[in-house]
Amino acid sequence: MPKGKPAGEEKRWCCLCAYDGTDFAGWQKQPNRRAIQDKIEEVLKEIFGSRIRTIGSGRTDAGVHAKGQVFHFDAPWTHPEQSLLQAMRVNFPEGVRPIKLRQVSGDFHSLYSATGKRYRYRAEVSKKVVCFQTSYGSPFVSGIYSGKCVATQFHPEKSQTKGLSIILDGDNLRSGINTDLGFSDQDRRENIRRTSEIARILKDSGLVVIVSCITPLNEFRSIAKSIISAEDYHEIFVKASFETCKTRDVKGLYAKAMNSEIESFTGQKS
Repeated sequence: MPKGKPAGEEKRWCCLCAYDGTDFAGWQKQPNRRAIQDKIEEVLKEIFGSRIRTIGSGRTDAGVHAKGQVFHFDAPWTHPEQSLLQAMRVNFPEGVRPIKLRQVSGDFHSLYSATGKRYRYRAEVSKKVVCFQTSYGSPFVSGIYSGKCVATQFHPEKSQTKGLSIILDGDNLRSGINTDLGFSDQDRRENIRRTSEIARILKDSGLVVIVSCITPLNEFRSIAKSIISAEDYHEIFVKASFETCKTRDVKGLYAKAMNSEIESFTGQKS
């Protein structure tokens, strides 16, 4: 590619570019900061042999990306448009790529000729955490139907993250991975351990995990906290009496317990 200012009539060029703004202070030039506009003008100066001023259709903040930023500049070019685009692609900094380039009329202006702009915001609404929703009272666990399962359905994190959260319900887990466990202290301990390991894996994948499990002893809650990590573990207490839980016996477990069909049932013998 020939260097030095090419001979010929000065033309106005419009470029559509995309960039990853992670390592930049934004689009617009700023003193002593690495801006995308600065880097593009450095490349254009290398190509044309003199300073070329660019004007963008808008600005982006530090760390913000763009899929379709438009800018224009005036420069003489006697070679095919494609060769100029190729020269820009070769020399643009990493993370910045010109997509399209074309000659436009002299009255075109990237900022003032724009007919619309679209911004897309993505925000991390929460840390990767596990909310361990427990149901325990004094002196015993309140019960499976204390309301903790229903409460998770209306948890604000779930509605706001729209897919970034997941619920691990103790009843559902007992019908699957924990189907071999009963309600003895030993089985309860293993139930919490398995559930906590699953919660940790999901949390490490970037999900907000809401766990709804009976954890009647401090020992069980300590196991969960140690597996998940104290920083990411948040405990929620749902209080309900044994009598209240019996009225919410959706699956008939309390009735079975009263007929001695379930051993070591929560709030009765455990």
